[in-house]
Amino acid sequence: MSFSIRSDSTDDPTFIELVKRIVTCSYHQGDYEEVFIIEIKNWFDHKWLKFSGIGRVRFEFSRDGHQQVALNEFWQEKVTFPPFTPNRVLQQQWHPAGEFKRRTPVHDKKRRQHSSWNLQKRVTQYADSALFVWFSSGTRLNDRGSVMLYQVCNGEVSAWYASFRKADGWMLHLTKGTTREAVGELVTQVAE
Repeated sequence: MSFSIRSDSTDDPTFIELVKRIVTCSYHQGDYEEVFIIEIKNWFDHKWLKFSGIGRVRFEFSRDGHQQVALNEFWQEKVTFPPFTPNRVLQQQWHPAGEFKRRTPVHDKKRRQHSSWNLQKRVTQYADSALFVWFSSGTRLNDRGSVMLYQVCNGEVSAWYASFRKADGWMLHLTKGTTREAVGELVTQVAE
């Protein structure tokens, strides 16, 4: 299966081609039933990898004994979708490998919710065998881009993040959850 990635005038065509290679090569390595490609407005960093959201943590304030609440960031063992604000989600593409079935978007723009609701939105409850790829927009002007990939297979989720910088060409800058060599292999493989 080959993937086309919709882009606009703010996206660097060479970066879009790089994302396409990553998606296509990752798909062929895992033979997934579904592929989701999601464009996020502007660059995002590695902190989004496996980030679940911001939740409320209760604690007792010792001076007067009243219950207090603080906000805390969560990265859970059971991976959830990254809680991007709906206005940052520019487009979502869905590619079923086999039989067509109706799908709700990964990021529902109609239902605005606090990110704490995302703490229970598990990736494995959404799909059994899927590849989810988020990539950044605005790469033509920003001269930097990011790609985040979640792979779901047999109830297990693996995830990684890579950032790229543009100098004479697009260069791998930072990885998290994988090695530079693994991302480099995906980028240099010929897309089928």
